[in-house]
Amino acid sequence: MKKFVPFIFGVLFFCFFSACKKVERDNKLDGFALIETKNVSNLDATSVAIGAKIDRIDENVTISQRGVCYSVKKNPTVDDSLVINGSGYGEYEVTISNLTGYTTYYARAFAKTSKGVAYGNHVVFSSNKYGTKISDVNGNYYTTVAIAGQFWMAENLKASSFNDGTSIPQVKDKFEWDNTTKPAWSFYQNDFQYNSSHGKLYNWYTVNPLTNGNKNICPVGWHVPSIDEVEQLKSVMYSKKLEMQSEFGWEYTNGTNSSGFNGTPSGTRSSDYGFMALGRSAMWWTTTEVYSYSARTLQLRDVDQIPQTFTENKVNGLSVRCIMDKL
Repeated sequence: MKKFVPFIFGVLFFCFFSACKKVERDNKLDGFALIETKNVSNLDATSVAIGAKIDRIDENVTISQRGVCYSVKKNPTVDDSLVINGSGYGEYEVTISNLTGYTTYYARAFAKTSKGVAYGNHVVFSSNKYGTKISDVNGNYYTTVAIAGQFWMAENLKASSFNDGTSIPQVKDKFEWDNTTKPAWSFYQNDFQYNSSHGKLYNWYTVNPLTNGNKNICPVGWHVPSIDEVEQLKSVMYSKKLEMQSEFGWEYTNGTNSSGFNGTPSGTRSSDYGFMALGRSAMWWTTTEVYSYSARTLQLRDVDQIPQTFTENKVNGLSVRCIMDKL
């Protein structure tokens, strides 16, 4: 009986910023070639590139298809998700795309041969929760975060213009702020020092296309979320037991920011009480209207530290977090 040289799969994998690496080797595979992974690189929060090299060992064995299969479960096969890169021997690279942020994956190379399908030992990697930085029309840059299929800004918005360049008025006077039904923004306590760490406060008329002239305050390709998008975020926080609170700035208890959302307690500008709740509360607008005078919001409070949705008066000044448009 003809003997085959053992199939040896050398593994190299790349973990994103938030991941821990883990490699499990298994050299008890029946195979027909020497496969080495190479040139592994982190492309962004939803992709990873894995290079490989297959050296011919048995002249009588052909490789009809090669690539990498992957899954959220151990020991993926060609029946799971896979990326194909042609056939034959030599060097190649595959890019695994559309990964969900903050998720652990298992992957291993495969080769379909005239003797059957051969697998290498698997690699384990976690997709990075942080994505690339984006910028608004005013030149402010923001860290982004991938959370269960959604991309969010991990910082409060600082823009003073819509993304078409139209300026948004800064309103300092309390009477004017309380009585306007047009877009407006302010710093907390009308003090610029809060802009860097907390961003600006906006009334609801700034974030809703029906009241702002069909404009968008978020960077191009991003938008202010609806209540449905916020509810999806909330459900992930509960199911995965992740925290949205930032690691600093809270008056009583700081969070772990395990989700990467980095919810900072930036307070609000209330029509009744003025500027309040810095260090104790974080509030973000949605575009979803409730009544003619109110709209839905996402909030974090120091007293309970869990994300909740509430209704706020449209004239109040709240923070804004943008979410990426669906591709």
